[in-house]
Amino acid sequence: GGGGGGSGYNINGADGGDGVLILRFDSSNSYSTTGSPTVDTSSVSGKTILTYSAGSGGFTLNSNFDVEYLLIAGGGGGGRDGYSVRWSDGGGAGGVLQGTASMASGTYPITVGTGGAGGNGNSYAAVVGGDGTDSTFNGMTSVGGGGGIGHGSGAPYTSPARDGGSGGGHGGLGVGSVTTYGSVPIISATGLADNSNWIS
Repeated sequence: GGGGGGSGYNINGADGGDGVLILRFDSSNSYSTTGSPTVDTSSVSGKTILTYSAGSGGFTLNSNFDVEYLLIAGGGGGGRDGYSVRWSDGGGAGGVLQGTASMASGTYPITVGTGGAGGNGNSYAAVVGGDGTDSTFNGMTSVGGGGGIGHGSGAPYTSPARDGGSGGGHGGLGVGSVTTYGSVPIISATGLADNSNWIS
């Protein structure tokens, strides 16, 4: 899911968006589900598309077949600003995994992550947004987005941004890295508390 926006002075941060799992496979294949995904058999000729929203469920294959997947984690919540000359930062987007899996018959548990809560507090309180939660399927984990940093009149504004599927915002610099899950790229980011580019 997308990261929640950071706030202006004395305003709570926005919640991060929930994750999602989308599966697509030939409609001739036999399957069953738990968790009440939406089922679409008309958008793409000859294909069944299942969409799982935040929560848990399962996907059962009655034979071996290939499944295309898009697995997205929950986004981080935006930070809350508690100081009039600074701004809080947005949460990071949830991690994304996409590809095609050759799956054996059997039942596969599913967890779709939720978005992190936006920073919420009282006047002059700098509150970090909550991290998004992970999404899992078929032995894969898409990592939730990092919560955005809140700014206040004291030390919280010097804290580093939070790691996640995408790092939470800080208003400074971010150092990204790319790893792979099989042939699928996984992008992560770590924020740095570099305040040299602040506008005063």
